[in-house]
Amino acid sequence: MNPVSGDIERWFREQQQRNQRKQDTCANKQWFATESEARSHALMQRNQYGEQRFAYRCPVCEDWHLSRQQLDDSRSAR
Repeated sequence: MNPVSGDIERWFREQQQRNQRKQDTCANKQWFATESEARSHALMQRNQYGEQRFAYRCPVCEDWHLSRQQLDDSRSAR
């Protein structure tokens, strides 16, 4: 097998696995493309409903979600 071909196949498999994890983990979560978009939505929720939310970068899908818990940089999001 050509080494480049093997690299492409491995990359493709990893992308499929990442997409599956994203579907499994993030399917029921609201996602945001940017941190500022997530923070803006969190502020809107606090103003409208009195609910405190914190933006975090998801290690699975690499988008932004909101959490009820404030996560510091040393903890990964669930």
